[in-house]
Amino acid sequence: MIDNSDFVGTDIPAPFDYALPKVQFLDDDKREEVRDWVLQISMNQEVDQTLRTRACPSCGEQHYEASTICPHCNNNYLSCIGSGYPVVKMRMGGGIAECTKCSSTFDKKLWNASLRNNDSKCLWCTEKQQPVY
Repeated sequence: MIDNSDFVGTDIPAPFDYALPKVQFLDDDKREEVRDWVLQISMNQEVDQTLRTRACPSCGEQHYEASTICPHCNNNYLSCIGSGYPVVKMRMGGGIAECTKCSSTFDKKLWNASLRNNDSKCLWCTEKQQPVY
C-alpha cells in the first residue's frame, strides 16, 4: 500500500485511483538510479520534506501552492499552460496572460519569458503573440 498522507488537502490525485502501467518506461539500470536518488533524498535531513503553501486569495487559508482548487473554499484557479501552477494575480507580482488564438492561460511573467524564448509563439498553439505588460 502506498502512503499518500503527505498529499491530503491537495488536488494531487491518489496513486491508487489510477491503474499502473503494465510495462516499465525506464530500463532496469535507470530505474535503479532513480530509486537510489529517491532513497537518498528522502533520508537527507537537510532536505525540507514539506510542501510549500500559499494563502488562498478568496478565503485566506493556507494550502499547497500548486493546487488549482482551494480545499477550504473550493475556489478554482486557471492553470498556467507553461508551469501547471494556478494563475493567481498576486503570485510573483504577475497576472494572467491569455493566448489570442487558443485562449490558453499563463502566468504573465512566464508568458513573456516563453515568448522571448520561443520566437514570440504560444507554447500551446505556436501562433505568434505579443507580450503582456
